Amino acid sequence: MGRTEYSVRSPTWMRALRIGIGVVSIALSLMTITYPGLAVGTAVLFVSIILLIIGIEQIAGGLFLYRNHRAAHAGIGILVIALAAAAVGFPIFAVFVVITLAAVALLFSGISNVLAGIGNRNDHSWARAVNIGVGALAVAISGIALISPFFGILLVAVMMAVALLVYGMRLIALGISGRTQAMTPAASPADTSAAA
Repeated sequence: MGRTEYSVRSPTWMRALRIGIGVVSIALSLMTITYPGLAVGTAVLFVSIILLIIGIEQIAGGLFLYRNHRAAHAGIGILVIALAAAAVGFPIFAVFVVITLAAVALLFSGISNVLAGIGNRNDHSWARAVNIGVGALAVAISGIALISPFFGILLVAVMMAVALLVYGMRLIALGISGRTQAMTPAASPADTSAAA
C-alpha cells in the first residue's frame, strides 16, 4: 500500500523553536569560524561526554539488563569510557585524531570524485572536469591538513561551521514557512471499492 505526502502547518511554538535553534546554529557557525581552536576543543569535549554516557549505559546494560553477551556489553562500555577518559586527559591528541579522521574522509571523497570524473564517459565534459577539479582540490586540502596541524584545525572548524550554517538556515526556512511534510497511507483498492 502506497503513501501520500502532503503539507501541514506547524504550530506557532514549533515554528518559533525552529527559528530560535536556527539562529543559535548560525551564531555557533560564526563563532566556529572566529575561534576555530576553541570550537574543535569544545567538540572534542562534547564527544568525550557522549562517549562517557554511552560507556556507562553499556556497562549498566551488561550487568543488569542484557541476558546474552553481558561480558561483551560490559567490555565495550569499559573501552568506550577509556576512550572518553583519554580524550579528556589528552585533548591535544584527541584534536589530532579528529583532524586526521576529517582529513582522511576528505581524501577518500576527493579520490572518489576524481575517479567518477574519469570513469563516467556518459557525462558532459564540463561535468567530468568539475568532478575531477573538485576531487583534486579535496585531495590537496586533505594532504595539507595531514601535514599542517594548524590548517587541519581550520579545516575541521570550517566543516563544522558549514554544517551548522546549513542546518540553521534550513530550520529558519522551515520556521518561517510553517510547513512540514506528513505521510498518510494511500487508499487501497479494497477501500475504494467499498466506498463506491
